[in-house]
Amino acid sequence: MRYALAFSIALICLIGSLSRAAAPRYKLAPGLYAAARFDHLGFSTLTGSPAQGTLPWDAPTTRVEIGGGWSVQRNLVFKLSYQRNTRDGGPLLRVANLGAAQVVYWW
Repeated sequence: MRYALAFSIALICLIGSLSRAAAPRYKLAPGLYAAARFDHLGFSTLTGSPAQGTLPWDAPTTRVEIGGGWSVQRNLVFKLSYQRNTRDGGPLLRVANLGAAQVVYWW
């Protein structure tokens, strides 16, 4: 039982991840803005058997997004954005290009 507990603790200490992000926003004119976002999530590697070699424990993912918005009035905003996601590995889609449009209204 002690061996299993020691192995679990050692495994938790050996794996890790690192995330980096930036999200600037620039006001172009009163009521008009442009924004961007960059995110990257990277993972450490695990060493398996000699046949497996060293592999990451999950796929690194990167996201880049650009967009803008227009405040028609205080409680009404139109937004447009484009996002590109890339994932290095695994059975999931490796590249995704997404667009979005929003109308935000509150009272």
